[in-house]
Amino acid sequence: MFSLKKTWKDLGNLSTSDAMSAFITLLDIVCPSFRDFVSEYLQSQKNLKSEEQQQNNVQSDVSQAVNDMERFEAQRQQIQEALNRQTYHQFRAYAQQQFVGDPTQVWSYFVYANLAPLKPPVVSYELLYL
Repeated sequence: MFSLKKTWKDLGNLSTSDAMSAFITLLDIVCPSFRDFVSEYLQSQKNLKSEEQQQNNVQSDVSQAVNDMERFEAQRQQIQEALNRQTYHQFRAYAQQQFVGDPTQVWSYFVYANLAPLKPPVVSYELLYL
């Protein structure tokens, strides 16, 4: 018959790792389905970590793509601004020749002729006649 005192006394003589090992062996004998439960749990934890790693990789890739797009857009804007600075005086001279004495028409030319295809330059009327 099972004696609690004897079992407790036997445990007192075992090391921690031996006691754990004996408990697992006993649990495996008493409840064989527990081994399957533990295996499934460990597998699900492994799958969860794998999915988290994949999500982190995807997020990293998306973040890198966003950074690349931002860098590309900044470079594109710098190039566009440089081109606008180079051609501004040419467009201003042409507009002033075409629309002599009419600053509204000169401004309209800048806006509607797409001096800057994506952004019209910020130019005040005073700058047009400098």
